[in-house]
Amino acid sequence: MLAHLPMFAHPNPKKVLIIGGGDGGILREVLKHPEVEHVTMCEIDRLNEFDVIITDSSDPVGPAESLFGKSYYELLRDSLNEHGVLSSQGESAWLHLGLIAHMVRFTRDLFANVQYAQSAVSTYPSGTMGYLICSKSELDVTVPSRMLTEADITRMNLRYYNSQVHSAAFVLPQFVKKELDVTVPSRMLTEVDITRMNLRYYNSQVHSAAFVLPQFVKKALEEK
Repeated sequence: MLAHLPMFAHPNPKKVLIIGGGDGGILREVLKHPEVEHVTMCEIDRLNEFDVIITDSSDPVGPAESLFGKSYYELLRDSLNEHGVLSSQGESAWLHLGLIAHMVRFTRDLFANVQYAQSAVSTYPSGTMGYLICSKSELDVTVPSRMLTEADITRMNLRYYNSQVHSAAFVLPQFVKKELDVTVPSRMLTEVDITRMNLRYYNSQVHSAAFVLPQFVKKALEEK
């Protein structure tokens, strides 16, 4: 998801920068996109302007702490072209909501559009991993620029990501949405309803998103 959210949000990602690629998993997923012509890993090159930058960093402890600060995101912004999209590892809302809210606030000072997404990652603490998605333009990153067909999914060997999962990743539990002050389209529940019912997780969008399944689950259920 860290790779596919920005890659599908951008309409034509030809040049990609990956920071802290680790075991190469992010690179593998990026190279599934036929639009990609050039990938740079690890270091920011100020001579290049990138369509997509992906930061696959460790948690904000020790040397990696600097990768969660405003000055680092200023460097990333300057390395993107005018329509560029950035994706960063965004911790877990169950464990680091204060840090996430801080990052969302300062990145909104730097980028035209900032959104927070999350997905299930069973090996990550709390079982949920977040993603900070930023765009230098007003591009709606919550909607894929390119919709996938079943043939595309098979060709790219995508087991989790599909176009519906993309949009559902940006539907946040109520306690996260409230903390991040994320604007969401009209819904069945009003804020008065949510307060009256003391709902900390559920809202109308979370209801619908709960039925959007990872590709491998969707495929398995269809075969039954």
